Amino acid sequence: QSYRVLFKSPLVFLTTKRKVGYLKPILSGANPWEAVRQLGAGQRKAPWGAFHFAYADPLNASSGMLTMSLIVTEYTRTHGGADDPAAAVSSPAFAAYLGQLDRAYVHDAATSGSSALEKAFAAEPGKRDFITAYENAALAAVDRDPNLAVIYPAPTANADQGVLLLSAPWV
Repeated sequence: QSYRVLFKSPLVFLTTKRKVGYLKPILSGANPWEAVRQLGAGQRKAPWGAFHFAYADPLNASSGMLTMSLIVTEYTRTHGGADDPAAAVSSPAFAAYLGQLDRAYVHDAATSGSSALEKAFAAEPGKRDFITAYENAALAAVDRDPNLAVIYPAPTANADQGVLLLSAPWV
């Protein structure tokens, strides 16, 4: 008869303090994924050289699916298709856009889930310039390592974790 959100965490970018000054204006701007696409495609240069990022696998982790939803939302808002996102993301233009975006994506099957990716980034932050993570995990990583930093995208997506108690004779 009732449902309650027990935990809510926005998606954020986890990076290093060394890179936050350069990345914060880009990743908290109006079109962060377009800026990431430009960096990955070499149309824009990071001061430290090659640019790499990661997000959890959308098929294995809700943070990856939320990351993909942010990418799709920005794409349809800036390239048309907000009225029919399914058609927009089925287009060859979106496939090309995603291909350019993912040129800088670091894939590692061992880090396809949210927690594994966050642990891998904390252990070796030089392998990627940023990752997407839930705020609670990113803030915990920053508490453990003061060389890490959090950037809040605008807009972001929230993960709502609910709780439901079943109480019935058949339970």
